[in-house]
Amino acid sequence: MVSASVSPSDRYPPRVSSIRGPVRLPDDIVPAWVNHQARSYLQGRGLTKERVASYDLQFCSKGYMAQRIIIPIYADDGSLVAYQGRSIDPNEPTRYVTQGSRPLYRPWDISDRDSRQPLLIVEGFFDLAVVDSIIPTVATLGVMVSPPQLAEILALLPAGFPRVLIWYDAGAEEEAFSLKLRLRPFILTDVVVSAEKDPGSMQTIQVKEVLQDYL
Repeated sequence: MVSASVSPSDRYPPRVSSIRGPVRLPDDIVPAWVNHQARSYLQGRGLTKERVASYDLQFCSKGYMAQRIIIPIYADDGSLVAYQGRSIDPNEPTRYVTQGSRPLYRPWDISDRDSRQPLLIVEGFFDLAVVDSIIPTVATLGVMVSPPQLAEILALLPAGFPRVLIWYDAGAEEEAFSLKLRLRPFILTDVVVSAEKDPGSMQTIQVKEVLQDYL
């Protein structure tokens, strides 16, 4: 159990964010698969060339976002609303830097998913990249879920999802159960418990083994 004297914001500091305003991708980005460093990192995370392209992942080698995978976040109309830069440098203390607001990350259209399955909520992009091929998945890009993000989740429920599952990284159980309480008045919600650190560090077969107890 985590000590009650340690607040969630102490254990999970906010990802660095710029001031809000129009969002533009960095000028010096290239498709992530083109850069050998980025490609090696993404292959190590289990992503294929096709998956990288489907998420429109980019790589920045200079400037504010240097040595970061760029994860664009688009609205349903295709407009860019935000992006995250994930450092590939293991010695970089700030793993994620966010430009723009922090919306719910949902890189799919509702008509393309089987809404008879539960909706899964995970913490980060790389968690989603592993799990989304198995079950409809969205990412909150952190464990501190904002009111706008909660509203985005609730807006998906009329599509017919029978349940919601929350699978946050190990150590974020308190935040997962807090989100469960916020969703409970609207839909049946369960928290996925796994001995692994996070779904993004697992193989697809391992993810399926964990989820089979909840599906």
